[in-house]
Amino acid sequence: SRWVICGKANNCGEQNSLAEPNELHEVRCCSPFNEGSGWVKRPGCDVWGESNSDGSCYASKTFSQAKTICEGLGVNIRLCRKEELENSCTRGSGCGFDNDLVWSSTEAVPPTKAPSLSPTTSPTASPTQVPLTPNPTTQT
Repeated sequence: SRWVICGKANNCGEQNSLAEPNELHEVRCCSPFNEGSGWVKRPGCDVWGESNSDGSCYASKTFSQAKTICEGLGVNIRLCRKEELENSCTRGSGCGFDNDLVWSSTEAVPPTKAPSLSPTTSPTASPTQVPLTPNPTTQT
Protein backbone atom coordinates (compact mmCIF):
# COMPACT_ATOMS: atom_id res chain seq x y z
CA SER A 1 0.00 0.00 0.00
CA ARG A 2 0.95 3.66 -0.51
CA TRP A 3 0.18 6.85 1.37
CA VAL A 4 -2.54 9.15 0.09
CA ILE A 5 -2.18 12.69 1.42
CA CYS A 6 -4.50 15.69 1.43
CA GLY A 7 -3.69 18.11 -1.41
CA LYS A 8 -3.44 20.95 1.14
CA ALA A 9 -2.60 20.18 4.77
CA ASN A 10 -5.69 19.84 7.00
CA ASN A 11 -8.03 20.75 4.12
CA CYS A 12 -9.72 17.38 3.53
CA GLY A 13 -12.69 15.73 5.18
CA GLU A 14 -10.67 12.51 5.15
CA GLN A 15 -7.47 11.73 7.04
CA ASN A 16 -4.14 10.97 5.36
CA SER A 17 -4.02 7.20 5.14
CA LEU A 18 -2.64 4.11 3.47
CA ALA A 19 -4.42 3.07 0.28
CA GLU A 20 -4.37 -0.16 -1.66
CA PRO A 21 -2.94 0.23 -5.21
CA ASN A 22 -6.33 -0.36 -6.88
CA GLU A 23 -8.10 2.41 -4.94
CA LEU A 24 -8.92 5.59 -6.88
CA HIS A 25 -7.33 8.90 -5.88
CA GLU A 26 -6.17 12.16 -7.45
CA VAL A 27 -2.80 12.74 -9.14
CA ARG A 28 -0.28 15.52 -8.55
CA CYS A 29 3.30 15.38 -9.76
CA CYS A 30 6.60 16.76 -8.47
CA SER A 31 9.90 17.73 -10.06
CA PRO A 32 13.17 19.15 -8.74
CA PHE A 33 12.99 21.65 -11.63
CA ASN A 34 10.53 24.24 -12.90
CA GLU A 35 8.93 22.30 -15.74
CA GLY A 36 7.14 25.36 -17.16
CA SER A 37 3.84 27.17 -16.95
CA GLY A 38 1.65 26.16 -14.01
CA TRP A 39 4.37 24.56 -11.89
CA VAL A 40 4.49 25.99 -8.35
CA LYS A 41 7.28 26.04 -5.78
CA ARG A 42 6.18 26.77 -2.23
CA PRO A 43 8.38 28.28 0.50
CA GLY A 44 10.23 25.55 2.38
CA CYS A 45 9.82 23.03 -0.44
CA ASP A 46 12.62 21.54 -2.56
CA VAL A 47 10.27 20.53 -5.39
CA TRP A 48 7.94 22.10 -7.91
CA GLY A 49 4.39 20.72 -8.05
CA GLU A 50 1.68 20.56 -10.68
CA SER A 51 -1.73 18.98 -11.21
CA ASN A 52 -2.35 19.55 -14.91
CA SER A 53 0.91 20.23 -16.75
CA ASP A 54 -0.42 18.65 -19.96
CA GLY A 55 -3.78 20.44 -19.69
CA SER A 56 -5.63 17.47 -18.16
CA CYS A 57 -6.72 16.86 -14.58
CA TYR A 58 -6.28 13.29 -13.42
CA ALA A 59 -8.86 12.29 -10.81
CA SER A 60 -9.87 8.82 -9.65
CA LYS A 61 -6.75 6.95 -10.81
CA THR A 62 -5.09 3.81 -9.44
CA PHE A 63 -1.55 4.02 -8.08
CA SER A 64 -0.11 2.46 -11.25
CA GLN A 65 -2.00 4.92 -13.46
CA ALA A 66 -0.84 7.86 -11.30
CA LYS A 67 2.81 6.78 -11.45
CA THR A 68 2.62 6.31 -15.23
CA ILE A 69 0.96 9.72 -15.72
CA CYS A 70 3.68 11.60 -13.83
CA GLU A 71 6.59 9.68 -15.35
CA GLY A 72 5.10 10.22 -18.81
CA LEU A 73 5.18 14.00 -18.40
CA GLY A 74 8.98 14.28 -18.40
CA VAL A 75 12.25 12.69 -17.41
CA ASN A 76 12.47 14.49 -14.02
CA ILE A 77 8.77 14.30 -13.16
CA ARG A 78 7.49 11.79 -10.59
CA LEU A 79 4.76 11.21 -8.03
CA CYS A 80 5.35 13.39 -4.98
CA ARG A 81 6.58 11.87 -1.74
CA LYS A 82 4.43 11.78 1.41
CA GLU A 83 6.48 14.51 3.10
CA GLU A 84 6.24 16.82 0.08
CA LEU A 85 2.45 16.53 0.06
CA GLU A 86 2.22 16.87 3.86
CA ASN A 87 4.19 20.12 3.54
CA SER A 88 1.60 21.36 0.99
CA CYS A 89 4.28 21.63 -1.71
CA THR A 90 1.64 21.12 -4.43
CA ARG A 91 -1.03 23.36 -2.81
CA GLY A 92 -2.85 25.52 -5.33
CA SER A 93 -1.36 23.73 -8.34
CA GLY A 94 -4.74 23.23 -9.99
CA CYS A 95 -7.68 20.91 -10.57
CA GLY A 96 -9.25 21.64 -7.17
CA PHE A 97 -7.26 18.80 -5.58
CA ASP A 98 -6.45 20.82 -2.41
CA ASN A 99 -9.53 19.14 -0.89
CA ASP A 100 -8.74 15.61 -2.07
CA LEU A 101 -6.44 12.75 -1.12
CA VAL A 102 -3.57 12.57 -3.61
CA TRP A 103 -1.34 9.57 -4.40
CA SER A 104 2.20 9.67 -3.01
CA SER A 105 5.11 7.46 -3.99
CA THR A 106 5.75 6.61 -0.33
CA GLU A 107 5.21 2.96 0.56
CA ALA A 108 3.88 1.66 3.85
CA VAL A 109 6.77 0.57 6.05
CA PRO A 110 5.97 -2.30 8.39
CA PRO A 111 7.14 -1.60 11.95
CA THR A 112 10.35 -3.30 13.01
CA LYS A 113 10.19 -5.73 15.91
CA ALA A 114 13.48 -4.70 17.51
CA PRO A 115 15.38 -1.79 15.97
CA SER A 116 19.13 -2.20 15.84
CA LEU A 117 21.09 -0.20 18.41
CA SER A 118 23.78 0.47 15.81
CA PRO A 119 22.28 0.43 12.30
CA THR A 120 24.60 0.54 9.33
CA THR A 121 24.44 3.59 7.12
CA SER A 122 25.27 1.65 3.97
CA PRO A 123 25.71 -1.99 2.97
CA THR A 124 29.09 -3.54 3.77
CA ALA A 125 31.25 -4.70 0.88
CA SER A 126 32.06 -8.02 2.56
CA PRO A 127 30.58 -10.07 5.40
CA THR A 128 31.31 -8.87 8.91
CA GLN A 129 34.05 -10.88 10.62
CA VAL A 130 33.79 -12.22 14.14
CA PRO A 131 35.90 -10.03 16.44
CA LEU A 132 39.11 -11.60 17.65
CA THR A 133 39.22 -12.14 21.40
CA PRO A 134 42.32 -12.73 23.48
CA ASN A 135 43.00 -16.38 24.10
CA PRO A 136 42.40 -16.98 27.84
CA THR A 137 45.08 -19.70 27.87
CA THR A 138 47.84 -17.39 26.68
CA GLN A 139 51.11 -18.22 28.42
CA THR A 140 53.18 -15.44 29.97
